[in-house]
Amino acid sequence: MNNRYNIILALALQLIVLLFGSCSDLLDTGNGAGGSDRVRFAPAVSEMNDLRPTASTRAMAAKHVVRFSRAEDMPQLYLHIEPALEMGGGSLRPDGTRALYTTDNTISKLTYTICRENDAPGKPFVVKGLTTNTDNWITDTEWPHGSGQKFKVYSLSPFDEIAQNASVTNEDKIDYNTPPVFEYTMPDIDRQVDAIYAESDALDPEASHAITMNYRHIFSGLALAEGRMINGLKLTKVEIKGLYAKGTCTLSKSDIAWAVDNTVTKDFTITKDYTTVSQNSALITPTDRDELMVIPQTTPAGATVTVTFVLPNGTEKKLTASIAGKTLKPGVVYWMLISTSALNWKYTLNVTQSEINTPYNGGSVNLTVNSFRTSANGQGTATTQEAEPFKVEYSTDDGTKWSDTKPAWLTSVPTFVSGSLSSETSVASSAQTATTQSHSSNLQGKTAVTDCDLSLYDVNGKEIIGGSSTANCYVIHGPGTYRIPCVYGNTLKLGQYNGYAVDGEKESGQSEAFVNYMGTRISKSNYMFSPSQAAVLWQSTVSAVTNASVTTENGMSYVTFTVSKDNLQQGNAVIAAYDNTNTVMWSWHLWITDAKLKSSSTDFLTQNLGWVSGSDSYSHYPARSVLLKISQTDELSDAEPVIITVNQTEGDEEGSTSGSCLYYQWGRKDPFRGSDITESISELVQTRNGAPIKYSIQTPSKPILYYYSSYWGTTDAYDWTSDHYNVLWNSRYSTQQTNTPVEKSVYDPSPYGFRAPKGIKTYNEIFASLPNMGY
Repeated sequence: MNNRYNIILALALQLIVLLFGSCSDLLDTGNGAGGSDRVRFAPAVSEMNDLRPTASTRAMAAKHVVRFSRAEDMPQLYLHIEPALEMGGGSLRPDGTRALYTTDNTISKLTYTICRENDAPGKPFVVKGLTTNTDNWITDTEWPHGSGQKFKVYSLSPFDEIAQNASVTNEDKIDYNTPPVFEYTMPDIDRQVDAIYAESDALDPEASHAITMNYRHIFSGLALAEGRMINGLKLTKVEIKGLYAKGTCTLSKSDIAWAVDNTVTKDFTITKDYTTVSQNSALITPTDRDELMVIPQTTPAGATVTVTFVLPNGTEKKLTASIAGKTLKPGVVYWMLISTSALNWKYTLNVTQSEINTPYNGGSVNLTVNSFRTSANGQGTATTQEAEPFKVEYSTDDGTKWSDTKPAWLTSVPTFVSGSLSSETSVASSAQTATTQSHSSNLQGKTAVTDCDLSLYDVNGKEIIGGSSTANCYVIHGPGTYRIPCVYGNTLKLGQYNGYAVDGEKESGQSEAFVNYMGTRISKSNYMFSPSQAAVLWQSTVSAVTNASVTTENGMSYVTFTVSKDNLQQGNAVIAAYDNTNTVMWSWHLWITDAKLKSSSTDFLTQNLGWVSGSDSYSHYPARSVLLKISQTDELSDAEPVIITVNQTEGDEEGSTSGSCLYYQWGRKDPFRGSDITESISELVQTRNGAPIKYSIQTPSKPILYYYSSYWGTTDAYDWTSDHYNVLWNSRYSTQQTNTPVEKSVYDPSPYGFRAPKGIKTYNEIFASLPNMGY
């Protein structure tokens, strides 16, 4: 036999099957009995062959791996349960320690019973004889010459230690043809022994010689070893629970048969002080009395191994693995290797997208699930890939509970394609069922707000992170009292002055375009203003917006107003602030809508600016979603499950296809209703330089057309301003740099977070392409 630790160090990453072989190293007793007729024995203990791993043993090892429970801050660990390479190493520990395997080198005493052919049952020739290795195995029993009866020898050793926890159940029946049967109850760890049994051939009473006794082990051994691990984990306790602890053993020359009592189980605790060293197959047990000698069995359903580790930071972690259904055979030591890998397989699981959106009327989205395992050789080089089946679980409560039952509205879910490393699959939904809803009911049903600063919220009513952000358009979703900071356009952004809105760096060459209602250049020194009064210029819904006024708080003036619940419905309004001469200083568009205007899928508003549906009722298709958890079905897989969010987006279908939008003159901040664009309301300015930018600020409800035929000596182009600026909606626009980024200007009509699209034409090109407009 090789030294135990030499064998341990030679182990491959996989565990291997243990096979028995008989040892022929008999003691040299010679013929006869040293000049006397006393019976003399030649004992030999069966030991394991010194086997090397083979392909077949590795394949078998793959069937004996279980996962430990997962603990936070711990890697996934596995328990490999396999027969060991050898039984012994008896020279490592002195005789008498419980963990010592009995071998040729360590057998010390032999208890024997001799039965002759004609001895009556229960009346053996010798009942419990004893001899030891110091006696050279010579007994006090005389060789039965002249009896004419063949005889047999039965030997269960060490009998006295076994008898402390066992009883021979057939003492009255033991004879030449009937070996002993004994009932055994597993004791605590410190009183366990390795027991062996031998039965001689039928012996001739006239031919005296040393009787050969080939012993076999009657118990199974359990030893714990370190497989592939990480350094520095301290193992402090091993608990092996729920093993069958009582059984009856029937002995014979050819077989050792155990029948367990399945009503009796026992738990064992081994205290350790072992620190992992990342050495494959480094023994954790046995050391001294730390190995279990157990009744051979198929372990019961509740059998477990729990190991307690202490992390380098002192945190204690308990991990449990089931060892149910494991077959433990007599005379075999089973190594339980704790490892961070499931043999030599690396498991892979991923998907091409983690979120899937289908429309409210149903749809399908393709998806690829990559699920496979890769086998590597000792150098880690990939050699084989195999497809790994996966399953899908569902959660409708954000992952609190998972079910195998698919929601009915999912008509297609990811499915494993047999044999495919990448399953090309899909997720599909059926059409959602509509409910009839009312725009006005939605608006009126919102909880009324008090003193709500609209500059602190985006178009969907969500708080803007970072502070007050002003604009020329504010969205209202319900009743209450509101206020707007008195600053010009979007010159306040995230609580700070926004000089980009007025081309503060003078990059465009036309920064003089950005003026207030007096024609003064807007700057950091004057972007806030203090009006004397406020009024609603117009509104599409009668008396929805009322009580316009001006208040001051902490040095900031605000235009305040009330939105009445009783009159609330979809619509638009323009509210203005005035100086003490009753001149409009600035004005703002109020858009009253229940629509969700900001989409996660596009950068555009979901509705045209100021859109109002032609019907108060509409069909609403509610959103719904479910989480899909895809996980590999192989219990050895250490691939993390993949979570996919499947959304069916909400949708609305208006009861009428008609509706209304607002109109805008290019470069102006204020909207117009269709009824405002008439010759009687509009103004045609035919005086040279008679339509400056400030004039449009002072007259927000009046469409303007500037036309001066003798300007430049030719017929001038249609425009609403005599200043002819290109930067009115893009403060960085330059005719010399047409590819410069868009910067939302102080006149942009969009709400916070949005801007007018980038234009590629000058004012002259834009208005030259317009129709005459009736003037």
